[in-house]
Amino acid sequence: MALNFPANPSVGQVYNTGLKTWKWSGNSWTTLGVGEGTVIATSETPPLDPSIGDLWFNDNTAVLSVFYGDGNTDQWVTVSTSSNAEGGGANVVSQETAPADPSAGDLWFNTNTAVLYIYYADNTTLQWVTVTPSIASIGSGASVITSETAPSTPADGDLWFNTSDGNLYVYYVEAGGSSQWVSTVATAADASAVSYTPAGTGAQVTTVQTKLRETVSVKDFGAVGDGVTDDGAAIQSAINAAETYASNNASIYVDGACMVVVDLTGGEYGISETNRLSLGRRIRFQNGTLNAIGDWTGNSVIELTTTSDGAIVDGVNIDGGISADELNGKVSGISSRGTANTIQNCKITHFSDYGIKLWAGSNQVISYCDIAKWKTTDASYAVASSRTGTGIQLESDHNKIMTARVWDCGESVSVESGSGNNGLHGCRFYSAGITNPVGGEGQVRVDFTRAYFIDCYFDGVRVSITSGQYDQNFTSCRFNERLDAEAIYIDTTATNETVGGLAVIGSFFNSSYTTPITFNGTGTYVSDIDKRIHWVGNHNELGNSVWYDAKFGAGALFTDSGALAIADGITTPATLTGAAQIYVDTADGDLKVKFGNGTVKTISVDT
Repeated sequence: MALNFPANPSVGQVYNTGLKTWKWSGNSWTTLGVGEGTVIATSETPPLDPSIGDLWFNDNTAVLSVFYGDGNTDQWVTVSTSSNAEGGGANVVSQETAPADPSAGDLWFNTNTAVLYIYYADNTTLQWVTVTPSIASIGSGASVITSETAPSTPADGDLWFNTSDGNLYVYYVEAGGSSQWVSTVATAADASAVSYTPAGTGAQVTTVQTKLRETVSVKDFGAVGDGVTDDGAAIQSAINAAETYASNNASIYVDGACMVVVDLTGGEYGISETNRLSLGRRIRFQNGTLNAIGDWTGNSVIELTTTSDGAIVDGVNIDGGISADELNGKVSGISSRGTANTIQNCKITHFSDYGIKLWAGSNQVISYCDIAKWKTTDASYAVASSRTGTGIQLESDHNKIMTARVWDCGESVSVESGSGNNGLHGCRFYSAGITNPVGGEGQVRVDFTRAYFIDCYFDGVRVSITSGQYDQNFTSCRFNERLDAEAIYIDTTATNETVGGLAVIGSFFNSSYTTPITFNGTGTYVSDIDKRIHWVGNHNELGNSVWYDAKFGAGALFTDSGALAIADGITTPATLTGAAQIYVDTADGDLKVKFGNGTVKTISVDT
């Protein structure tokens, strides 16, 4: 049965179980008996002539060992690991039954028999091995005490299991007379002095410190991760530590292909404007959700600065929060000013001015990102006045936007003045669900030349091209009508303005469009035949060619049947130097030609 010690014992009180006698020392019960029991020695060298079950505490290495015989050999067996080793020490359990799932070196004090065991692994088997004699044996050894406070009158070599911290201590008396309780639980080692060898042929030896610093966890810097606590300062500390390490090891982490990783561990973190995040070196920031908390006056949750060249933001979700009137987000998502930065696999919702802005720098990449002003469950989703802000804002050159989805924004994309040669590949721009649309919601606005849209899907979204910036390319794109009557809206300002360089090739236009292209110009434009629009191989779901004659007003074109169509019933056109114009004169119905020198001749008389 279990030991049943008397309650409130007095000092010196004796308790007899029938097999062993115990005495209360004032702090703990210790065994009494005759003969010699287990010896517990404290020294730098193993005791001479030990007996099976003796304990030896090495006061040089803080290792506790038991002398064990397996039938073939007798040897000292380690009970707890060295204080210089990394990790914890032996696990010590006090209960009537053997612990489940023990590890080699664990200690078990049987409260039924008052026997201390060690879990020992030999070459073939695992078993519990007696450390102290059983209650049926004669004699007594060192005191093994289980309590929250240290025993008041310990002897050299006594063991104390602290039930408060779960650690095993041995009482050690030095040669000079001083004494203390010494923990058998190992202390942390210096990670820079411990080697680490990965598995696999050719793996290189490094240190534990170097290996662990390849990934910096924000939790190591105090981030809570409940989504509402402001964790910005803790996360920034992790970023700063990673950037410092990358800078100090430039040959590996800056000039080489490796990157120091700051990991959000899949958690959800609050970020305030005071503690918004900044990346200023080539590191990888990944794997978590950031929620804007508190009031914001501007800025973005994350900024990649001008020194962040080559940084990667991967798998980071950002919720910018909703304004008090529920008509806007509180803050923008990510702004990047560096060169060759990559923003990928990110999801951004409830932004204010923009989801992602490539601001200065060049050769940056946005890929596999999902950017939505609103969720369909938000109160303001169907309100036209809530469709503000830009999903992706481009203000730099030579960037690539790939396989991005942009939903229900004021503008899906804006190509700002001065940002040329940007490519958008395989993206979807979507706008729908507005109760009373006013037109242009979710549009792709192009304010600078040479944007290249390839295999993009404009779903309920039109393209608006600013005056004078007509050198744009749309190849293998799809235009699906939802809100606007036109697919491409060209804003011209001058009479007879030439829309030079616009190329629309091999694209699909839903037949429900009123017209593929609308020109918002002034004047008649009748005299300008060649607008230099390159319109090739475009069609609708009926298999018919989709063709606009690229001219304001009447113009010359070939019909689907192959017939030449000319302007019918017009007044004599203005002279075009170097060009001959064929027309049907509204005055007499005759077919005429007007040459580049102003001469008019009748080809055929109206009969």
